[in-house]
Amino acid sequence: MNNSEQWTAKQQRRGGRGLAKKLACGSMAAILMAGSMTGAASAVDVSFITDKIPDSAKQTVRSVEVTTKESLIAMGFEAPEGDVGIYGILKWEGQDNAKAYDDLELAKNQSKLPTEVVFRDNNGGYNGYYEFTLYKGTIYTRKKDSGDKWRVMPMPDDIKGKITRISVDTHGMIAVDENNWVYKAQNLLADTEDWYWQTACGGLLDISPWYQVVTTEPGQWAMSCTDADYDVYYTDSKGNVLSTGGSGCTNIYYVNPEDTTEIIYDDPWLPNDESRAIASPVHGTFQIESFSASSSTLYVTNEYGDLYTRLYDIDISGGDEVIFDYTWGSNTERTDLTELIGNGTNLGLVNQVSLPSEDWYQQPKIDGTITDRISIVTLGGNSENKLLRVEGMKNGKTGYFEKTLKASKWTFHETGEKLQGNILKNSTKDTTGKNLTEETGYNYEGKLYNATMNVYNFNYAASYQEATITVGDVTVPATLYCEYGNLGTMSSMVILSHSAGFTSDPRLYTAALYLDDDAYATLQETSAGQKFIENYMENSQTRALAMEASTDLLALADNGQLQGLVLVGTYNLERVD
Repeated sequence: MNNSEQWTAKQQRRGGRGLAKKLACGSMAAILMAGSMTGAASAVDVSFITDKIPDSAKQTVRSVEVTTKESLIAMGFEAPEGDVGIYGILKWEGQDNAKAYDDLELAKNQSKLPTEVVFRDNNGGYNGYYEFTLYKGTIYTRKKDSGDKWRVMPMPDDIKGKITRISVDTHGMIAVDENNWVYKAQNLLADTEDWYWQTACGGLLDISPWYQVVTTEPGQWAMSCTDADYDVYYTDSKGNVLSTGGSGCTNIYYVNPEDTTEIIYDDPWLPNDESRAIASPVHGTFQIESFSASSSTLYVTNEYGDLYTRLYDIDISGGDEVIFDYTWGSNTERTDLTELIGNGTNLGLVNQVSLPSEDWYQQPKIDGTITDRISIVTLGGNSENKLLRVEGMKNGKTGYFEKTLKASKWTFHETGEKLQGNILKNSTKDTTGKNLTEETGYNYEGKLYNATMNVYNFNYAASYQEATITVGDVTVPATLYCEYGNLGTMSSMVILSHSAGFTSDPRLYTAALYLDDDAYATLQETSAGQKFIENYMENSQTRALAMEASTDLLALADNGQLQGLVLVGTYNLERVD
């Protein structure tokens, strides 16, 4: 088999598996919602979902019911302006003009198209097998590193000539029009005749018929696709190598236009409500100048050329209790599948993922002139196998700096091309601390067993919070780790819409209290401290928790201690000035 044939075969296998995962998650979510309303999980009729999937779609993701814009409006969905054709709940049925690579129409404007695609940005990009470029509203493609002439990408006639920005990663592409409406191209690691388009993006089972992204400013957003067959493995924060879960993970990430210290992410399986955020480096005080993402790894710079990366998506950060199993320790033993299902925990399809999620990783500074045009791309095989690029200039020559994710040095490649990005105020010194924003000012205090706990500058989008534990006259530093999306159980997963930002509407976190070696030893020097260590921390430096957080209150309880969806046995930390 050649590479294209191999990937076509893999995509055909993944088609059934990917849809099966969606059906499993959707059906389970429906059961959980019904259970949460009654206080106990019970079987419900989910034929309203499965009956919509024709027999032909149960083996592949190639077909699904279609409908007109008028009928969707009648169902209560908000619609884009203008006539953009028929919408598919899972696929733009029969209008994607897919055909074999050699049969694709050659571009008539070859001289206007690039000779090489170096960056994954919002005008072009590439995956392991194809390159893409956008010119005057139409997307063109060719086999990667082939030197072939550019061809018109298979796409629906309704949107041809209307696309303003694109982002491509592994098997997927997001294309947007002038009003920021999203169109998804799928299966881009297979032959072009198997490519297809969707308008569906978001909501339970990915059935929201269309989606309007908040911003499409260049260098401020990216599509990320962790592909189960291409990327294969995650490496978690403890260095454990784990399966990506069988179907991968897709996200649209973008820098919050109203707060450049936040990255918002939308997962196509979740509500498009702008409620899920990731704090920038330095506990969400680092102002992001430019952004890229690939295969769940985020890549940012500030105006001074300080570069950071971080692996983060709902699966690796503790948010998907259906497919994944999580631990705040180092245990990576696979729990027995029947035991997990019997406990109502999860489906146990992968080994335990260690929490907290990976923090921001500072990349080496670049010795040279650089711009805000940055790019990251997955090379496949593992989440750590990524390639970073930064446009720039060295010794008067233009080109780009390049290195792999964990390499210690940058290599310059001359291109002679005119710089397209904005020049940054770069130096060889670490300037991360320049122009940081103020911390949030959300401080909390309350009783925790026989101690007083204080949490300082709580940032709802950060995975860690600075805290102190005071027992008697002894105060020690502590860390409150928190990952948004559930209370440590499958039944508490946040699958319905939530308000954006940090408000009085409680957010649900799986969390942990951590004491470092010095703090742990110091508390053991007093009888009251020993009591806290023995009875509350259970002689461990880490205690798993469930947490509800709002602008008024932090409620902490034992991990997974629920009655219905209500925490029991909580310690409440109230907001203080």
